[in-house]
Amino acid sequence: MYIARHKKFDKQFKKLTLAQQQSFTKKLSLFINKKNYESLRIHSLSGKYNGCMSMNVTGNIRAIFETVDTDTIFFIAIGSHSTLYH
Repeated sequence: MYIARHKKFDKQFKKLTLAQQQSFTKKLSLFINKKNYESLRIHSLSGKYNGCMSMNVTGNIRAIFETVDTDTIFFIAIGSHSTLYH
């Protein structure tokens, strides 16, 4: 599986704490190996991120992505629930 990241995602990722960055890395590993793993709470989005999916990183941190094709995932944004959706 190929994982691509938008420049915006990279900038937001760098602003996360080290613990949040490590949590994303662990969750990404789960996602790659077993997409429907329960703790990821993956769900589709509407509105501003219509057509995208959200993945739970921590209790408050979400990663937004879209599936480009069967082998490519494109991460668009990462941050707190309130920052991303408001």
